[in-house]
Amino acid sequence: EDLHHLVRRIEFEVRKIEYDIHELKQRKMRLERNGNSVDALIMKQIGESIETFQGMKDELEKKIPSQWLSEREKFEKLSKDSRSARQKYRRNSDSAYEPLSQLSAILLQTPMLINMENQLKSIKSVIEEEQPDSAMKRIKEIESSLGSIAGASPIKSKISKARRALKGKNPNSEKALKQWQNGMTIYFQEMEWRQRALKELHEPLANYELLLRDSIGLRLQKKLNLDQAKAVSVCKSSHEDISLFF
Repeated sequence: EDLHHLVRRIEFEVRKIEYDIHELKQRKMRLERNGNSVDALIMKQIGESIETFQGMKDELEKKIPSQWLSEREKFEKLSKDSRSARQKYRRNSDSAYEPLSQLSAILLQTPMLINMENQLKSIKSVIEEEQPDSAMKRIKEIESSLGSIAGASPIKSKISKARRALKGKNPNSEKALKQWQNGMTIYFQEMEWRQRALKELHEPLANYELLLRDSIGLRLQKKLNLDQAKAVSVCKSSHEDISLFF
Protein backbone atom coordinates (compact mmCIF):
# COMPACT_ATOMS: atom_id res chain seq x y z
CA GLU A 1 0.00 0.00 0.00
CA ASP A 2 1.45 3.37 -0.98
CA LEU A 3 2.02 6.18 1.52
CA HIS A 4 -0.94 8.28 0.46
CA HIS A 5 -3.54 5.53 0.66
CA LEU A 6 -2.08 4.22 3.93
CA VAL A 7 -2.39 7.62 5.60
CA ARG A 8 -5.84 8.32 4.18
CA ARG A 9 -7.06 4.92 5.45
CA ILE A 10 -5.70 5.69 8.92
CA GLU A 11 -7.26 9.16 8.87
CA PHE A 12 -10.59 7.62 7.88
CA GLU A 13 -10.47 5.31 10.89
CA VAL A 14 -9.47 8.23 13.12
CA ARG A 15 -12.47 10.25 11.95
CA LYS A 16 -14.82 7.38 12.77
CA ILE A 17 -13.39 7.18 16.29
CA GLU A 18 -13.63 10.95 16.70
CA TYR A 19 -17.31 10.71 15.78
CA ASP A 20 -17.85 8.02 18.42
CA ILE A 21 -16.06 10.15 21.02
CA HIS A 22 -18.20 13.14 20.10
CA GLU A 23 -21.40 11.12 20.45
CA LEU A 24 -20.34 9.79 23.86
CA LYS A 25 -19.51 13.29 25.09
CA GLN A 26 -22.89 14.54 23.89
CA ARG A 27 -24.62 11.69 25.71
CA LYS A 28 -22.66 12.43 28.89
CA MET A 29 -23.61 16.10 28.67
CA ARG A 30 -27.31 15.28 28.29
CA LEU A 31 -27.19 12.96 31.29
CA GLU A 32 -25.45 15.58 33.44
CA ARG A 33 -28.25 18.04 32.71
CA ASN A 34 -30.68 15.68 34.44
CA GLY A 35 -29.06 16.44 37.79
CA ASN A 36 -29.85 13.98 40.59
CA SER A 37 -31.23 11.33 38.30
CA VAL A 38 -27.81 10.59 36.77
CA ASP A 39 -26.74 6.95 37.07
CA ALA A 40 -23.15 6.96 38.35
CA LEU A 41 -22.39 3.58 36.80
CA ILE A 42 -23.50 4.70 33.36
CA MET A 43 -21.45 7.90 33.66
CA LYS A 44 -18.42 5.82 34.63
CA GLN A 45 -18.90 3.51 31.65
CA ILE A 46 -19.19 6.47 29.29
CA GLY A 47 -16.01 8.00 30.70
CA GLU A 48 -14.13 4.72 30.31
CA SER A 49 -15.39 4.34 26.74
CA ILE A 50 -14.19 7.84 25.87
CA GLU A 51 -10.74 7.02 27.31
CA THR A 52 -10.64 3.75 25.36
CA PHE A 53 -11.57 5.42 22.09
CA GLN A 54 -9.07 8.22 22.73
CA GLY A 55 -6.34 5.61 23.26
CA MET A 56 -7.31 3.86 20.02
CA LYS A 57 -7.17 7.18 18.21
CA ASP A 58 -3.72 7.99 19.62
CA GLU A 59 -2.39 4.57 18.58
CA LEU A 60 -3.73 4.98 15.04
CA GLU A 61 -2.20 8.44 14.67
CA LYS A 62 1.19 7.02 15.72
CA LYS A 63 1.01 4.72 12.68
CA ILE A 64 1.13 7.68 10.30
CA PRO A 65 4.70 7.66 8.91
CA SER A 66 6.88 10.55 10.03
CA GLN A 67 7.67 11.54 6.44
CA TRP A 68 3.99 11.99 5.53
CA LEU A 69 3.81 15.77 5.92
CA SER A 70 7.02 16.46 4.00
CA GLU A 71 6.04 14.05 1.22
CA ARG A 72 2.57 15.56 1.00
CA GLU A 73 4.07 19.05 0.72
CA LYS A 74 6.29 17.84 -2.13
CA PHE A 75 3.28 16.40 -3.97
CA GLU A 76 1.22 19.56 -3.52
CA LYS A 77 4.11 21.68 -4.80
CA LEU A 78 4.53 19.42 -7.85
CA SER A 79 0.79 19.53 -8.46
CA LYS A 80 0.73 23.33 -8.18
CA ASP A 81 3.76 23.71 -10.47
CA SER A 82 2.19 21.35 -13.01
CA ARG A 83 -1.09 23.28 -12.99
CA SER A 84 0.77 26.59 -13.31
CA ALA A 85 2.83 25.26 -16.24
CA ARG A 86 -0.32 24.10 -18.06
CA GLN A 87 -2.01 27.44 -17.55
CA LYS A 88 1.10 29.29 -18.73
CA TYR A 89 1.32 27.10 -21.83
CA ARG A 90 -2.33 27.71 -22.62
CA ARG A 91 -1.97 31.47 -22.23
CA ASN A 92 1.18 31.54 -24.35
CA SER A 93 -0.22 29.32 -27.09
CA ASP A 94 -3.51 31.22 -27.19
CA SER A 95 -1.78 34.59 -27.27
CA ALA A 96 0.48 33.36 -30.10
CA TYR A 97 -2.35 31.99 -32.24
CA GLU A 98 -5.24 34.35 -31.52
CA PRO A 99 -3.79 37.49 -33.21
CA LEU A 100 -3.07 35.39 -36.29
CA SER A 101 -6.64 34.11 -36.30
CA GLN A 102 -8.01 37.61 -35.84
CA LEU A 103 -5.86 39.06 -38.63
CA SER A 104 -6.90 36.25 -40.96
CA ALA A 105 -10.55 37.03 -40.22
CA ILE A 106 -9.98 40.74 -40.86
CA LEU A 107 -8.36 40.09 -44.24
CA LEU A 108 -11.01 37.55 -45.17
CA GLN A 109 -13.76 40.11 -44.54
CA THR A 110 -12.01 43.05 -46.20
CA PRO A 111 -14.15 42.71 -49.38
CA MET A 112 -17.22 43.17 -47.17
CA LEU A 113 -15.77 46.43 -45.84
CA ILE A 114 -14.91 47.58 -49.37
CA ASN A 115 -18.56 47.09 -50.31
CA MET A 116 -19.58 49.35 -47.41
CA GLU A 117 -17.94 52.45 -48.92
CA ASN A 118 -21.00 53.82 -50.72
CA GLN A 119 -23.23 53.23 -47.69
CA LEU A 120 -20.77 55.04 -45.46
CA LYS A 121 -20.49 57.96 -47.88
CA SER A 122 -24.28 58.22 -48.03
CA ILE A 123 -24.40 59.08 -44.33
CA LYS A 124 -23.37 62.66 -45.15
CA SER A 125 -26.49 63.32 -47.21
CA VAL A 126 -28.62 61.42 -44.70
CA ILE A 127 -27.47 63.78 -41.92
CA GLU A 128 -27.87 66.90 -44.04
CA GLU A 129 -31.19 66.15 -45.72
CA GLU A 130 -33.28 63.83 -43.54
CA GLN A 131 -35.13 64.42 -40.30
CA PRO A 132 -33.16 63.29 -37.21
CA ASP A 133 -35.39 60.29 -36.42
CA SER A 134 -35.24 59.03 -39.99
CA ALA A 135 -31.50 59.73 -40.21
CA MET A 136 -30.79 57.82 -36.99
CA LYS A 137 -32.72 54.83 -38.28
CA ARG A 138 -30.76 54.78 -41.55
CA ILE A 139 -27.44 55.19 -39.76
CA LYS A 140 -28.34 52.42 -37.31
CA GLU A 141 -28.81 50.00 -40.21
CA ILE A 142 -25.33 50.86 -41.50
CA GLU A 143 -23.92 50.37 -38.00
CA SER A 144 -25.43 46.89 -37.88
CA SER A 145 -23.73 45.99 -41.15
CA LEU A 146 -20.39 47.27 -39.82
CA GLY A 147 -20.85 45.25 -36.63
CA SER A 148 -20.70 41.99 -38.56
CA ILE A 149 -17.32 42.81 -40.12
CA ALA A 150 -14.15 41.80 -38.25
CA GLY A 151 -12.01 44.73 -37.16
CA ALA A 152 -14.55 47.39 -38.15
CA SER A 153 -15.37 48.50 -34.59
CA PRO A 154 -13.24 51.73 -34.72
CA ILE A 155 -15.26 52.86 -37.75
CA LYS A 156 -18.53 51.75 -36.21
CA SER A 157 -17.71 53.69 -33.04
CA LYS A 158 -17.49 56.99 -34.94
CA ILE A 159 -20.65 56.29 -36.93
CA SER A 160 -22.45 55.51 -33.66
CA LYS A 161 -21.32 58.87 -32.26
CA ALA A 162 -22.63 60.56 -35.41
CA ARG A 163 -26.03 58.94 -34.88
CA ARG A 164 -26.13 59.85 -31.19
CA ALA A 165 -25.39 63.47 -32.04
CA LEU A 166 -28.81 63.56 -33.73
CA LYS A 167 -30.58 62.18 -30.68
CA GLY A 168 -32.75 64.13 -28.26
CA LYS A 169 -34.43 67.51 -28.29
CA ASN A 170 -31.40 69.34 -29.68
CA PRO A 171 -29.96 67.29 -32.56
CA ASN A 172 -26.53 68.55 -33.60
CA SER A 173 -25.99 67.86 -37.29
CA GLU A 174 -22.65 69.69 -37.27
CA LYS A 175 -21.30 67.36 -34.59
CA ALA A 176 -22.78 64.38 -36.43
CA LEU A 177 -20.98 65.36 -39.64
CA LYS A 178 -17.71 65.78 -37.76
CA GLN A 179 -18.00 62.28 -36.28
CA TRP A 180 -18.91 60.90 -39.70
CA GLN A 181 -15.78 62.54 -41.17
CA ASN A 182 -13.69 60.96 -38.40
CA GLY A 183 -15.22 57.61 -39.27
CA MET A 184 -14.45 58.02 -42.96
CA THR A 185 -10.84 58.96 -42.15
CA ILE A 186 -10.47 55.71 -40.22
CA TYR A 187 -12.23 53.82 -43.02
CA PHE A 188 -9.77 54.96 -45.69
CA GLN A 189 -6.82 54.29 -43.39
CA GLU A 190 -8.16 50.78 -42.86
CA MET A 191 -8.65 50.27 -46.57
CA GLU A 192 -5.11 51.34 -47.33
CA TRP A 193 -3.39 48.73 -45.16
CA ARG A 194 -6.05 46.03 -45.56
CA GLN A 195 -5.93 46.00 -49.33
CA ARG A 196 -2.15 45.88 -49.33
CA ALA A 197 -2.13 43.12 -46.71
CA LEU A 198 -4.81 41.21 -48.60
CA LYS A 199 -2.64 41.23 -51.69
CA GLU A 200 0.70 40.48 -50.02
CA LEU A 201 -0.09 38.54 -46.83
CA HIS A 202 -3.35 36.70 -47.26
CA GLU A 203 -1.93 33.51 -48.76
CA PRO A 204 1.16 33.15 -46.51
CA LEU A 205 -0.96 33.96 -43.45
CA ALA A 206 -3.56 31.39 -44.46
CA ASN A 207 -0.84 28.75 -44.88
CA TYR A 208 0.74 29.66 -41.55
CA GLU A 209 -2.63 29.57 -39.78
CA LEU A 210 -3.34 26.17 -41.31
CA LEU A 211 0.01 24.93 -40.01
CA LEU A 212 -0.71 26.07 -36.43
CA ARG A 213 -4.41 25.22 -36.36
CA ASP A 214 -3.92 21.62 -35.23
CA SER A 215 -1.19 22.39 -32.70
CA ILE A 216 -1.11 25.57 -30.58
CA GLY A 217 -4.30 26.82 -32.22
CA LEU A 218 -6.37 23.73 -31.49
CA ARG A 219 -7.92 25.08 -28.28
CA LEU A 220 -9.34 28.10 -30.11
CA GLN A 221 -11.05 26.18 -32.90
CA LYS A 222 -14.85 26.36 -32.91
CA LYS A 223 -15.07 22.59 -33.21
CA LEU A 224 -12.85 19.51 -33.57
CA ASN A 225 -12.65 17.48 -36.74
CA LEU A 226 -13.65 13.80 -36.61
CA ASP A 227 -10.14 12.43 -36.00
CA GLN A 228 -9.48 14.97 -33.24
CA ALA A 229 -12.83 14.26 -31.60
CA LYS A 230 -12.11 10.52 -31.59
CA ALA A 231 -8.67 11.05 -30.06
CA VAL A 232 -10.05 13.31 -27.32
CA SER A 233 -12.96 10.98 -26.54
CA VAL A 234 -10.58 8.01 -26.14
CA CYS A 235 -8.37 10.06 -23.83
CA LYS A 236 -11.27 11.35 -21.74
CA SER A 237 -12.93 7.95 -21.47
CA SER A 238 -9.84 6.39 -19.87
CA HIS A 239 -9.86 5.96 -16.10
CA GLU A 240 -8.02 8.71 -14.27
CA ASP A 241 -6.94 8.14 -10.68
CA ILE A 242 -7.69 11.37 -8.83
CA SER A 243 -7.43 9.87 -5.35
CA LEU A 244 -4.08 11.57 -4.72
CA PHE A 245 -5.84 14.94 -4.71
CA PHE A 246 -7.99 13.99 -1.72
